[in-house]
Amino acid sequence: MTPTYDQVAAWRPETMSSIAAAVRSLQEGIDAEAPLIGNPVLNLTTNQWKGFSRTAADGRAENESRWLKNVGAKFGDLATSLEDWPPQIRGAMDALKGLKGDAADQGYMLRTGDPGYTVDFVKANAPDGAEFDQGLADSWSSRLLEAAEYADTTVQQASTAVANVLDSISALTPESIAQNSSTIDPSKAAGDARAILSGTATGEQRARFQRATQLTPEQLAKLNRGESIDLSPEQMKYLQLATGAVDVGNGEMSGISAFDSFGSGQGEESLRAGLANGLQVISNANVHSSAGNGGFAMLPQTIKDSVSRPDLVTRTTNGVDLRGVKENSALGRLVQAGDSRYQAGGELDRSLTEVARKYSDAIAWDEQESPRATAGDSFFGSDSGLGAMPAVSAADRAGVEDILAGVGRDKVAVHEAFTGEHGQDFIHDLMTVQWKDDGAAAGAMFSPAGADATVANSADGYDTFRANLTGETMEEVAKFMASKDGYAELMDMPFQGSNGVSIGEANPELTRALAHSLSPYVQEMGGSDDPATLGFDTDGWADPGEEGPGRFEGSERVFSAIATDDEAGKTLLGRASAEVREAAAEYADDPNAGDSGSYLRRAGVLQGLIDQATDISSQEVADDAYERELRDWKMRGSAYDVGSEILKLGTNSMPGSGAVEPLTSSAAQSLKEALIGPAPTPENINPVQTDYTRLHFTIASQVDDLRSQMDDGFVSEYGGWFDDQGSLKSFDWIKSNYDVNKLDSGLEAIVRQLDTSKNSSVGDLRFAYDETRKRE
Repeated sequence: MTPTYDQVAAWRPETMSSIAAAVRSLQEGIDAEAPLIGNPVLNLTTNQWKGFSRTAADGRAENESRWLKNVGAKFGDLATSLEDWPPQIRGAMDALKGLKGDAADQGYMLRTGDPGYTVDFVKANAPDGAEFDQGLADSWSSRLLEAAEYADTTVQQASTAVANVLDSISALTPESIAQNSSTIDPSKAAGDARAILSGTATGEQRARFQRATQLTPEQLAKLNRGESIDLSPEQMKYLQLATGAVDVGNGEMSGISAFDSFGSGQGEESLRAGLANGLQVISNANVHSSAGNGGFAMLPQTIKDSVSRPDLVTRTTNGVDLRGVKENSALGRLVQAGDSRYQAGGELDRSLTEVARKYSDAIAWDEQESPRATAGDSFFGSDSGLGAMPAVSAADRAGVEDILAGVGRDKVAVHEAFTGEHGQDFIHDLMTVQWKDDGAAAGAMFSPAGADATVANSADGYDTFRANLTGETMEEVAKFMASKDGYAELMDMPFQGSNGVSIGEANPELTRALAHSLSPYVQEMGGSDDPATLGFDTDGWADPGEEGPGRFEGSERVFSAIATDDEAGKTLLGRASAEVREAAAEYADDPNAGDSGSYLRRAGVLQGLIDQATDISSQEVADDAYERELRDWKMRGSAYDVGSEILKLGTNSMPGSGAVEPLTSSAAQSLKEALIGPAPTPENINPVQTDYTRLHFTIASQVDDLRSQMDDGFVSEYGGWFDDQGSLKSFDWIKSNYDVNKLDSGLEAIVRQLDTSKNSSVGDLRFAYDETRKRE
């Protein structure tokens, strides 16, 4: 997993240069001593020592001089490596920083703590007149992620280079010395940790602490595949003793306050990250060691007490009290300071996730079900006699958000929470609580890391494990949104004294996170399999058959809820729009393919879902008929434009796309007009209708030398429709020269004749669309 921008920015490659200077000094000392190492023997005269043993001793002394010279040369190699890599690492870091600035200049602000390198559009930072563009957002996110991956690769190459030299030095070390040395010394753990906490640590102590809290890239990869790793007993003991020493404290602070303060000084970010990483390591059951396996029992006592206290939530008849929020939110902030690659289902994150679930459940009850909330006079009960009942404080809400922001990065812990016994209730609470940050922290629980939703390489265990994990997690999320009860609550949330507020209005940041996370699964929600994703099973909820098969009521609810926020709607519906055009182009590429009918059905269902979502969401958020139709029309247009950008980016944004040639410009314009229709006016606010004639033209216009594939009767009657190359002339030319009935029947006949195999029907598209749009 790629480190976040904050983690990259905290790197200090120049430290290697200072270490290099010390190594150079050591090399010089070794070089000076090498010729002298044998002198105590060689300087003895023959009168002082002679015989066969003297000859052997002289040879040994000369060998030791050569050995020490070789050791000095190796330390020289180490110094060179330490000197060469910092400029390269810093260059990669600067390139990432510059790219972040370039994106910000265009209004696209990087979420610096997100390993997926998501960007948010901030209009105030954008050039005048600029609007949000999903394609540009995806492009900036992709470029930033690539720059971060390059920086990470550079660091790994540097680490490998240094490790190789250290290995070569180790190979020269006499066995007797090697057996009595240890890279990590547990006896120094407590002293190192206390010194760092007190701000008195030496450079040696800092380096030793950071070394002990790190895993190798290979170990991290295994943990993120759900596999077990082996840790040396020295490292496990060091981590236990160091974290325990922080818990005991330094006389001035101890317990959670010590963990909260650890590494909080200027330039100590890497030390704080090391503590967070160390806690993740010792609490992960997949970490094995002869000194004890990882797990909850390995955590310091104060942390165990904080996350497992039985009185986290106390409810009374009239109110609710959250306890331990201050301590647990401090742990949430500490978790955020660490490297998210270490967050792989350890007991620390599992426990904090359960804490967050209980807190969220209590807040949801307080807002939605408590006597104060249901008094009827006012949400806050000021006129009901319940005004004195304390609501959950703003500080406690912010504390819960800190926990969610931390554990939301652990996708194993989130998966277990969402698929577990209380999963649907937890999802409900996260979506419906009135979060003070517009749902940004809660949204982290729904955001997959990077490209985890899709499989880039099916032979890669990491890819398949993470894709399955993400798909199963997001299935539970979509299942809640698709249910009648869940959808009803998302579209009619009590919010700050008002009823009838949608999720997009109450928690826009959370809704946008949902849109990004569910976008890879629009094909599945439209009834088609997508080979690029795993684990997302729609059986029973996407098309539950409540009003008959093919209506996709469940998927409609998901699309509609997300579309209550304009930006979120652009994201999800834009992806669906791209899939509609991809399906149309796939069909036009080979109408006789055995599965050609599936392309038409996919296009019909997804376009039906887009139109249903824009229609329903506009009714939810707009005040009058004209405003509703205008928003509906604008959202369809935005979705089309976002889909266009996705198709331009190809496989970078939509795995599986780019298999066929994109639509020609004339076909694309015709399709846009067919899908969004003319803009409504106050005088003409009739609902937008999909134009099947233009859809048929879109498909037909993709076929080269179309005339040669039509029968003689059609060519005789419609020969004027074709240009000299046998392709269709423009839609406007045909429309201006033929009456409407001829236009409709002629274009439908073309699509029908293209499918000589009869594997599909020209009616598949219309039927699928109409069924999706049909409601009793």
